[in-house]
Amino acid sequence: MAPLTSTSSCESCINLSQKVIELEQRISTLYQIQGAECKLDTILLGKAQTTATSAELADTVHHPAAVSQDPANSQHSHSRSPAGASPSEHPRCRGAGVSDGQQPPVALPLSTLVLGDSIVRNVRIRGALTLSFPGATVVDIVDRIPNILASHPQVNRLIIHIGTNDIPKQQSELLKLDFLELFSLLGQLQVSAFISGPTPTCGRGIGRFSRLLSLNTWLSSACISHGVGFINNFDAFWERRHLFGADGLHLNAWGRRLLSANLAFGVQHSRTSPLSATD
Repeated sequence: MAPLTSTSSCESCINLSQKVIELEQRISTLYQIQGAECKLDTILLGKAQTTATSAELADTVHHPAAVSQDPANSQHSHSRSPAGASPSEHPRCRGAGVSDGQQPPVALPLSTLVLGDSIVRNVRIRGALTLSFPGATVVDIVDRIPNILASHPQVNRLIIHIGTNDIPKQQSELLKLDFLELFSLLGQLQVSAFISGPTPTCGRGIGRFSRLLSLNTWLSSACISHGVGFINNFDAFWERRHLFGADGLHLNAWGRRLLSANLAFGVQHSRTSPLSATD
């Protein structure tokens, strides 16, 4: 055993002390990053919710959202749903309860439809009805839109969130053609149209993530070219694991609230003048 005063013992103590200092610095940096992310999430969510509350599309659960029936733990199905079917045939509706002594919330006239796959399940926006079609692809939504609008003639705005179920097919060019068909249909309708960009995935593989990012980038420019509003969700959910469920694909309660607020905020601050009846 080396004496306590030996050079090797002193060097070991110095090295150990340096490692302790390095670990303390790393822990401090991690805490700083975590704090910065929490502040960013709070600012983003608060800003969107505050703006939306004062506008027509405020984030609220007062208006029930119709959702097609599906198991609570269901994953995205890659099979095509029957065209023309409507979730209103067998809806599962959820609304906010009224506490004792409080007046029931005043329902706003229905002016907006949120259409999409199971990612938009339980999305709540004031004055909007959310129709979720688990497993739906872009083509499915294109087939459904005419019948849905015929059932809701008072609607003057569409927010469409679709494309996630097309990604596993790994056919990017065909997917773009499907979106172009959607744009063509929207150009014929007397409604304002917005595309809700895809949300990223967490822990589902770099391949799917990169394809979703590529789709988001393409949609951001394609929507402008076709006069359709685009709402970017990718940045708000990127590397925010706490906003996702266990599958890393669907959103949890906090994620759905943020998506609802981001959609409302995006509609009110769209840089694109979407097609509408007044155009």
